[in-house]
Amino acid sequence: MPKKIFTQIKLPLVQPDRCADCPLLGTIPDEERSKDPRDRFKSLVCLGTAKALTKRYSLKEASKADSHHPHKRPCDARWSAWMQLPGQRFSVRTQDYLRYRKPYEELQQLRIDFNWR
Repeated sequence: MPKKIFTQIKLPLVQPDRCADCPLLGTIPDEERSKDPRDRFKSLVCLGTAKALTKRYSLKEASKADSHHPHKRPCDARWSAWMQLPGQRFSVRTQDYLRYRKPYEELQQLRIDFNWR
């Protein structure tokens, strides 16, 4: 059986209001993060654009932006083109999906506390 090189990610019909709700957001592993002090908070990555983001930036809502405080996401110019893809499925390298997206999904899971007494 051939090795699967790409993973298809189903995109929502409407662009999410926050990057945190997007299925293309992933976590950058500690060993791959930038050592530059200005970039020390960039711990997330957009798999669609390969741009690093901060957690605070990913939680900003685009609907609350105004002309004085615009909110420009890395995918704003590309989202309409992605909607033209067959089935609105975006192809991501399987290697990148396992390295960045899977850990992010695992962080979103409910943590069970067995020592509650």
